[in-house]
Amino acid sequence: MEFDEKQEKKIVENLEELNESLSKQNSARSFLVKGMLYGVGFVIGTTILGAIVLGILYKLFGNVPIIGEYLPDSLDSLSN
Repeated sequence: MEFDEKQEKKIVENLEELNESLSKQNSARSFLVKGMLYGVGFVIGTTILGAIVLGILYKLFGNVPIIGEYLPDSLDSLSN
């Protein structure tokens, strides 16, 4: 397959743009930002899921003497 000079120049330009784009995506700064966003999202999601689970457990087992003593304290600490 033969390419003329114009096509070769366009291919080289596209490859250089791709290389620059990949370099930006694989930079330490990019990984740092992605890691921080992942961490924040994980903490927020876990907190919300934990509150929902504790709420359901309190509704189901709130009148059980042993569990019923600890769940309200846990729910109060989550709301504060």
